Amino acid sequence: MKPWPASRPRHDGARANRVLSILAILSVEALRAATAAATPSDGDAPPKARATGARANGEAHPAPPSLDAEPALPATLRRLTFSGLEKTQRHAATRELGWREGGPVDAHAWDLGLARLWNTGRFAQIAAKRMAVAPGTFDAHVTVDEIFSLHPTIAGAVTPDASWLRLGVSETNLFGTMRTLALIGERFNDNFGGALVFREPRLLEERLELDLVASRLARPRPTFTLLRALVSAELGKLLDEDHLRAGVRLEGGFDDYAPALDGTLSAPRAAAYGTVAAPFRMGRVDRVRTMFTGATIDAVPSATYAGGPSGLFGGATVDARIFFRAPGDLNLAARTVAAASSATTNNFVPYIGGLETVRGYPDGYGHGGAYVAGNVELRWLAFDSNLLAIMPVAFVDGALVAWERNGRAALASVGGGVRFVFNQFGAAGIRADLANALVGPYGPALSLGAYQFF
Repeated sequence: MKPWPASRPRHDGARANRVLSILAILSVEALRAATAAATPSDGDAPPKARATGARANGEAHPAPPSLDAEPALPATLRRLTFSGLEKTQRHAATRELGWREGGPVDAHAWDLGLARLWNTGRFAQIAAKRMAVAPGTFDAHVTVDEIFSLHPTIAGAVTPDASWLRLGVSETNLFGTMRTLALIGERFNDNFGGALVFREPRLLEERLELDLVASRLARPRPTFTLLRALVSAELGKLLDEDHLRAGVRLEGGFDDYAPALDGTLSAPRAAAYGTVAAPFRMGRVDRVRTMFTGATIDAVPSATYAGGPSGLFGGATVDARIFFRAPGDLNLAARTVAAASSATTNNFVPYIGGLETVRGYPDGYGHGGAYVAGNVELRWLAFDSNLLAIMPVAFVDGALVAWERNGRAALASVGGGVRFVFNQFGAAGIRADLANALVGPYGPALSLGAYQFF
């Protein structure tokens, strides 16, 4: 089943009704013509007025608007109804659409509302239909196919010297309000941890996003494995039809250490830290099932104070993404990520590697005061049903690092893979990529993960 675009919902029933109406009108006109031909004319009588609005005196005027045709916008919405809305509360869906009964709706508001409803990730299919009830007034009916709200959280990756697995359960529509509550367990090699996540997408029924996280997770570093326990709260405000997002994040944590992947341990002393960050995003990416369109730039400047020799330091990351949808069910995706930090200890400097930035390399392979990395993927939607989608992918990854432990300033890899996306579980899926490192001592390596790499 192909996706129903948000800007052009399917109206198969309405189209069929219009075809039947046209056929009926043609039949009636043919019958009238046959009757007129068989009936003698008195010559002096004026011709009968036609259904098109021709008057008896021969003057023409526009035909009255048909209530069978889908009304043009702008128009006034009289009533909004739903089909398939079983687990989600009605008000949670109507606040995304933004259409108010008794108020005007134009074409832009119609498309924006449907895009926002798609972007919640709560539905496998969405279709909307307008029905005229009077000139300038219409009823709207939205048909949705809800995905499962309670589903497993699966994420992970395998690189030449590390295995990472996250398993958990997420309720993505808590009490039918589109809130998310997730409990996740993690194993990183021999280190165990987990996370508790709560997300309120519309705080105070406004376009305010609240994210709360408590976690203890592990990450590999060249001379140690970082064990970071943290709590964070982020509040973000969506503006300009979701094309802007401004927020603030407060984070506090404690860093401890375990031996590195090669068994060595050389790390800063364990210490607590606190961070204040100001995330800001420009642009919007719209999603229809597995396909993405749009562009975003996320910038996160931050200030951190940590105990020990780190002291006070600053940092920033910039993440730019762009998605094009091309004919033939192709989706072109590109990302550029840059990070910099004035930190003097290795637990806070930026790291890159196979888990999140450049496939084919160990995680934490590249690290230093700054880096810039890029990814380009060509995704092909080869198969799409209500349950499963299959997407082969070809990709190129690369990065430049200001300082890297093996003395190489560049990382690059090419490869291909496949995505198995479970449409009834939102963004859940399995990613399998085979990456060939072009720089450094690494050859082809399998990279496994959850859904898309970015």
